Amino acid sequence: MRIPDAVRARVLAYSRRQRAAGYSWARIAHRVGLSVGSLKNWSRTPPPARRLVPVAVTAAPEVGTAALVVVSPGGYRVEGLDLASATALLRALR
Repeated sequence: MRIPDAVRARVLAYSRRQRAAGYSWARIAHRVGLSVGSLKNWSRTPPPARRLVPVAVTAAPEVGTAALVVVSPGGYRVEGLDLASATALLRALR
């Protein structure tokens, strides 16, 4: 389950205060309902950066072209491949 960034930030702020006060990772983890490992990992991982990603806008391909398009589950899109290139790409990504 994905924990919202705001909740994660509050737990980390609480954990920092408790650690500064001398409490153990185990006690803090128990109080917030996480495992010690998860809490330590959270404290080492910087929050994800939210930034704009540059994109290139191109003209739409002509209707009737035989090129393949590969779209990954993550949203990456590769266009203009022939069958051999698409096959090689999919094998490389396995």
